[in-house]
Order: sequence, then structure tokens, then C-alpha cells
Amino acid sequence: MDLVTLAGLLIAFSSVFLANWLGGGEIVLLLNLPSAIIVIVGSIGATLIQSSIQEAIRACALLKWSLFPPVFDFNSSRAAINSLAHKARRLSLLALESDIEVLGSNFSNRALQMVIDGADPELLEGRLNDDATRIYNKRMKSITFIESIGGYAPTLGIMGFCSWFNPSDGKSG
Repeated sequence: MDLVTLAGLLIAFSSVFLANWLGGGEIVLLLNLPSAIIVIVGSIGATLIQSSIQEAIRACALLKWSLFPPVFDFNSSRAAINSLAHKARRLSLLALESDIEVLGSNFSNRALQMVIDGADPELLEGRLNDDATRIYNKRMKSITFIESIGGYAPTLGIMGFCSWFNPSDGKSG
């Protein structure tokens, strides 16, 4: 788990509760379920209108990454690539076919398979650049999805506040 993200969440929520308490407010007043539904579900719903379900699913995966980031061990990857290079020099590129899964990522596995298949270096570079760009664009769409939720939340927050505190009916909370 990424401790910095967890610490950030803890600090953010603690500051809201602390400021409320220092201002003389009661903590229970911050926990208004109808207002929270308007803000959270409304923001997600408004964002879904402008997005696809695939973007929403990928955005959930990226949110998971913020708490549990994938670990990439550069040293073991470097050692695996060196081992594959030595094996290819000793035997041949075709001898690497049984080792395709060693690198561990789909991107690397596709690259190694293309090398084994004898792809032209320029074609290989172009195809891998295209794959990297496609992956980047998918992730950026997911990030845009999350940013859109943050864009809608303040407006819906005002609506949630109005539903929580409606002076016309003479009651609050």
C-alpha cells in the first residue's frame, strides 16, 4: 500500500473534522447521507454521461493503483534481459521462444515475440511506439474521467448543501 496516499487521505479528512470541531460544529453534522449521495453519486453519474463504461472501469483500476501501486523491479528485469541476450547469442533468437513469459509484461512479451519472429527493427520500433501511445492514451482517458468527477463535485456539493440546509422549511440537518 502506498503510505503517502494513505497519509494524504488521513490528513485531508482529519483537517475537515478538526476545522469543524474547532469552529464549534458537531461532527455528526458533517455526516449527512442525502447530501453525500447527491455529491458523490451525482458527480459519478454526470461523468458517466460524458464517458464510456470502459473508461470508468479503467479509472477504478487506476484508483486502485493509487493505493496499491504496481511494483516494477528494474534490477531483475535488467538481469532477465541480459540472460535472454546471452542465450540468443549462444543459441539463436528462436531459442528464446520458451522464455517469452520471463519478462512479465504483455508489452515486453509482444516485443520479444516480434524479435523472435524476425521483425524489421523499424517496424518493431514503430509498433512498440504505437502500443505505448495507445496505453498512454487509455490511461489519460481514465485520468480525465477522475478529473471530471472532481470538476462536477463542487457544483453538486452546493446542491447537496442546499438539500442539507434549506432555510425555507425552517430546519437544518
